[in-house]
Amino acid sequence: MIEFIIFSLIWLILFLYSLFISRNDLLGTSFLVFQFVFIGLGIVIWPFIKGSAAHMFSTYDIASITFETAIKANSILLTGVCVAYITYQLLRQCIGFTNYPSYTHTQYFPNTKILCITFFFGVISTYFILTRIDLLIMVMTSSGIESVIALSEVRKEAVSSYFMTLVVYNIYPAATYACVIGYLVNKTKFWRNVMFISILLALLALFLVFQKRPLIIYLIGLFFIFKFFNQLKTNNRVIFDFYRTIIELKYIFVALFILLIGFYYLYTGHRLENDLFTSLMLNAEASFTRIFGRLSIPALMYTQYFPTFDDHYLVSNVGIFSKIGNYELYKDTEVVATHFSLVGGQGTLASSVFFDFYGGFGFPGVIIGGFIVGMLLFVGQLLMNIKQASFWRVFLASVLMINIFYLSQASVFRSMAGYGGGIYIVVWFIFRTKYILFKKNIIKKVIIKDNKRTFNE
Repeated sequence: MIEFIIFSLIWLILFLYSLFISRNDLLGTSFLVFQFVFIGLGIVIWPFIKGSAAHMFSTYDIASITFETAIKANSILLTGVCVAYITYQLLRQCIGFTNYPSYTHTQYFPNTKILCITFFFGVISTYFILTRIDLLIMVMTSSGIESVIALSEVRKEAVSSYFMTLVVYNIYPAATYACVIGYLVNKTKFWRNVMFISILLALLALFLVFQKRPLIIYLIGLFFIFKFFNQLKTNNRVIFDFYRTIIELKYIFVALFILLIGFYYLYTGHRLENDLFTSLMLNAEASFTRIFGRLSIPALMYTQYFPTFDDHYLVSNVGIFSKIGNYELYKDTEVVATHFSLVGGQGTLASSVFFDFYGGFGFPGVIIGGFIVGMLLFVGQLLMNIKQASFWRVFLASVLMINIFYLSQASVFRSMAGYGGGIYIVVWFIFRTKYILFKKNIIKKVIIKDNKRTFNE
């Protein structure tokens, strides 16, 4: 058991550093929190919860996961996290980015661009909603086990088109974030109506894919934008303190947790087999484990499966590489899920970034992956430090956290492309590029002519 005490102490040291030395480092702190909450916590306390996990996830062969596997899984995760975090911090210190550069916020805002992009993809999202209404009616009119089966089929169909998935999951939500910024900057009735209509359409479209994660992540991004912008308005600067922001939004997260329970109530069969109170308790338990440590089980499975039962798969699980190389795609999440399943095929598992690197390349892959993730975090920091209006930095901070969250749920390629996290950054770049490249002279004139109409971050 001494090994797990050492693992816990390492996590404690990392968090103490982020709390007292690197407090306002939004990207590094959120990376540590997401990796620990969703994966690290479960495998650190695995010896104490193995029995409960085996009962809770009874359709998987949890009992076969050994004590040695848990030690190895902790080593894999902490190696990747430490290499990534240290690489990121060293690069930040070497470059000397300790504060965000002061830049002037002016009255210029790319209104036309945002409205055109939002309208175009809003039309596509509306088409998606209209084509899904009949499926919603089918689900609502089904009863008993038929409703659960219907939901399962509808959820599969929702992601059958990659383009439509990107629009509904990423492009249109990112455009609505820009509409929120538009309202917060302009404070006009027109922009308020645009914001509410676009958010309503985005929420409805995300609800109609019958997936829990996209809708909740979208809402979290919205609340972070409002919170950061409120800081900007109050203090003329944004304090990107992840811990403080989480505490200040605590009631919002409680509400989102209740929403997650509601989704589980709708999507699972507990409501068919139990009374209302028992069903709610079971769904609350499922929601709690979904947040704290459920992804630990796939991490343990990957650790035990590779390379004992199958060779490391390198990059054969990346769709674009399989198409370029003309070889069969290796469906690692499905293969591992099937191996541990006690009831036949169970779909797929969610493998986090460092366990995907381990499955592909072993321990050397974890170290290399740590450097890659550290570099990606640093690139995010570079983007945050680009000269830009403060409201675009608020937008970027929120969407970068979405990308960092996805790294706790999937590989780098799936996070950026499959889940579409990279799309948010592309949308940010499209919205702010013209602001820097084509409006520089206008900005200078405004600053020189009337300095009182500006405020510095």
